[in-house]
Amino acid sequence: MIGLIKSEFRKISTTRMTLILLISSVFLTALYVTLYALLAGYDNGTGQTLPPLTVEMSVRMVYSSLGSAYIIVLVFGIIGFTQEIRHRTATLTYLVSPHRGQVIFAKFVSHGVWGIAFAVVNLIVGLPLALWLVNSRPHFDIPTSDIINVALGVTVAFALYAILGVAIGALVRNQIAAIVGALVWVMIIEAVFIAILPNVGKWMPAGAASSMMQARALDGAKYLDPFPGGLLLLSYAIAFAVIATFTTNRRDVS
Repeated sequence: MIGLIKSEFRKISTTRMTLILLISSVFLTALYVTLYALLAGYDNGTGQTLPPLTVEMSVRMVYSSLGSAYIIVLVFGIIGFTQEIRHRTATLTYLVSPHRGQVIFAKFVSHGVWGIAFAVVNLIVGLPLALWLVNSRPHFDIPTSDIINVALGVTVAFALYAILGVAIGALVRNQIAAIVGALVWVMIIEAVFIAILPNVGKWMPAGAASSMMQARALDGAKYLDPFPGGLLLLSYAIAFAVIATFTTNRRDVS
């Protein structure tokens, strides 16, 4: 098992796409942090886009945007499994280790750890930027402990989304279909539910992730508390991982 995990780490670290996705995630995080901070209190003539930073909700939205790149991590996990199907290297992998359950478990572990690495890099760049943008203007002071909890929430969410990505890749197997389906789900379906039916959307994976990052909805609707939200997202990750492992053990390789 240790050998399989090391092998997966080697695959991830030597794949150019990993670096591309990491850079993309940092760019997305910096973009969202900057936009939320600069748009807070901005009046375009028809009213304020967001409340000013003197309002607690706006400050929390800036910090919660540190986790905006979770969608990139989801794609990272999907590619981690589907690239073996796409490039027809899965057969060789299973010849080396016929126990498919061990192979996919190694992928879950390695991608989960890399999800943490993604979070750390994003926080190293995004957190100082968020602190600078918020503190450069009159703002509502939130406890330092809350900012630390947001950072922890981002780290856990990224790890779980990487695992979810691997599971989705294992279930769908077609790389393009899996990525497009995941993007549609996150950017359209979940977004619509969270915006229109927040009492339903908060129970979805994105709602759970948002609760871990202590986000606040624009209409004042409340997400779950961070800890229950974390348990909910963990439950999604475990459920998808179990189903993916079960189906992978019973499918043909090609």
